[in-house]
Amino acid sequence: MTILFLFYRRFIGTTLTENLGLSLGAVGLAVLWRGSRERQHARVLIGIFLLSLALNARAGAFFVLPLLVLWGMWLFRGRSRLSLRFLVEGIGVVLLAFAINLLLLKVLAPEGSTAFSNFSYTFYGLVVGGKGWG
Repeated sequence: MTILFLFYRRFIGTTLTENLGLSLGAVGLAVLWRGSRERQHARVLIGIFLLSLALNARAGAFFVLPLLVLWGMWLFRGRSRLSLRFLVEGIGVVLLAFAINLLLLKVLAPEGSTAFSNFSYTFYGLVVGGKGWG
């Protein structure tokens, strides 16, 4: 909590995407963690959904989403190698989060707005270890 607060204190009182992204990400991680500890299929899917919404709110490491679905396939595999049911449901919740983001973009954003327009800068920052793109 202290580390989250120390990061977040710069953005308190502002209306930036960091507020929603951090909140959804923290709750999503908590739900995902609890669901994995208790082996609760639905709770893990809800956690992946919340993390997908968080990444839609604040573009970041999108590549973690397919890895979370693959991990869930392994976690809930039962007697088979991987759970195909979890694959379908996991892809569904990720696509649902992206569809909600697209709907909000169409309804609320100004004409000509683009989703994830800063993703290339974010991706570059991730690749080079947090350096700015400039």
